[in-house]
Amino acid sequence: MQGSPSILRIIITVLGSPIAGCQALLFNGFSVAKAMLLLILGYLFMASFAMAIVSQMYALSAKTILFTAKIGLVGLLFVLMVGLLTYLVTKVFAEVNISRIMQVAGLCSIITMVLAVFLLILLLVFKISLLQTFVDGPIVFTIPVVLLCLLMAYSLLHISNVVKQSFAASGLHPTMIWYLSPLVLAGSMFITHSVTSVIIS
Repeated sequence: MQGSPSILRIIITVLGSPIAGCQALLFNGFSVAKAMLLLILGYLFMASFAMAIVSQMYALSAKTILFTAKIGLVGLLFVLMVGLLTYLVTKVFAEVNISRIMQVAGLCSIITMVLAVFLLILLLVFKISLLQTFVDGPIVFTIPVVLLCLLMAYSLLHISNVVKQSFAASGLHPTMIWYLSPLVLAGSMFITHSVTSVIIS
């Protein structure tokens, strides 16, 4: 993969060749500007999903629009934390350019875009049941809830794979990659959750 590929090529590579493709993207690098564009797109997709949820429950107002903006911000914060922790861990064991933060976050943002699309499809197909999942409790394992859980699990596995391929592109030992990748993901989730409790209130 020569030069800096187009945004479309990056998206197709991540989705169509998640192992070798991701590693090639991270080994050869791509422009920070394109990584930032992917982050913006991920934010917009997640905010759009939140808007679809909120618009089914409340009348749109400045307050609900602000809430959806915050939901998108949570998704953006998560992928940035993944990129930052991946960079910091790699920096301890190998040499890595600081642009890797944005590159890893940009690739993870693609996963959040795909997740948002599928969540919107679920919302359209299982409108009432999915809304009850977000609003009411306790959670009952209906078909839409199971599909939601599968989508979330798949997305986390895909993001974990991006972290693994970033470590591999930096030359880390496979055993280190195996143990460090879940720690990066868990750390990113913990930090995001901690900040989220302050942002969304």
